[in-house]
Amino acid sequence: MLPEPPTSPSGFTLVELMVLLIIMGLATMLILPSFTSGLQGLELEAACRDLATRMKRARFEAIGRHTVRRIIVTRDDAGAGYYVLANEFGEEIGSVDLPDGIVPQTIDNTPLPWRVHFYSNGRSSGGAIGLVNRQEKRLYVSADAITGLAKVSPILESQGRPR
Repeated sequence: MLPEPPTSPSGFTLVELMVLLIIMGLATMLILPSFTSGLQGLELEAACRDLATRMKRARFEAIGRHTVRRIIVTRDDAGAGYYVLANEFGEEIGSVDLPDGIVPQTIDNTPLPWRVHFYSNGRSSGGAIGLVNRQEKRLYVSADAITGLAKVSPILESQGRPR
């Protein structure tokens, strides 16, 4: 003998599916901004690490070639930030654009360009530059004057507090 078919159909009704889709859409609208803000923070950190790496490279080139290398951070006419690796005469060797929405700001609000020089003895002129994203999150890239080493920090260590 064959089993009897169920008396009530199983599955979801169209109304139940619509309610589920509306709930999922609302949840996505609430969660999506936190994902994009997190991505912008990661993009800022990556831009700072890249600048610090380029500064380290400039130091190594200065030592290896017994010359001076400079990193110059500035903005173009449209306001987009970028930085340049230059030789001792200020001639451009290469340049890198900062990601959209990330702008350089000097520590003491002096006008750009900001420069740091790396010398053949491993030292640098020292200093720090801030990079700021659209959410006003700020990280600092600094070069130590004595060691010439570059690093990224959320605070200015010479000040001991965020600025």
